Amino acid sequence: MSQNLDWLRKRIRDIRLLASNPPSRTPGNLVHPFKCDPGHHFVKHSESLQSLDSMLGDYVNAINSEFGDKIQLAADFSRALCRWCTDVDIEGLTVAISVFARAAEAASSNDPSRAFYAYCQGRSLHALFDRQKTQNSRSILDDAIEALDSAMNSSNPQSLSRPLYVRRLGCALEARGEHTREIRDVGRGIELKQVALELMPRNHPE
Repeated sequence: MSQNLDWLRKRIRDIRLLASNPPSRTPGNLVHPFKCDPGHHFVKHSESLQSLDSMLGDYVNAINSEFGDKIQLAADFSRALCRWCTDVDIEGLTVAISVFARAAEAASSNDPSRAFYAYCQGRSLHALFDRQKTQNSRSILDDAIEALDSAMNSSNPQSLSRPLYVRRLGCALEARGEHTREIRDVGRGIELKQVALELMPRNHPE
């Protein structure tokens, strides 16, 4: 147990340290993940994927704009993505997960889109787990946690979307702990959700 606590303390300390001492990053805008996939023509054959395509396009355009509350935009997008993942058929959800995964894998380490793609992948995988919750579905949640951990680690520490990534990783860890009855993951999840609150600007409604 002491090793687990040491891991958690180090992880939380690293997150806070990065927030106060951000490394240099190449500036840039988000790119629509479907535009990174050479097979994105598949969107034309699915109304649900057309809806996701439109939602992603609106978000990318808004987040790349000089105006607007970026934290609110990220939170609103997260809720919209969650609703889409809940309503879409499993086949469409699986296609989206594959596209997000390929986009994240193809993005360079200093590409600001990489964390966004990994977040979308992890969030979608978590939704898939929720819809197929069985003893054999743990691997789906493990993949979600891996993607969300990548999103958190590859995001700019000063990114206004970072608290969202940290919180979602915490939610996924907590869900795995509840699924496996592993107290360690539940504790990690709760701690990361608390860190996400600390990373939010004071007095922000989210």
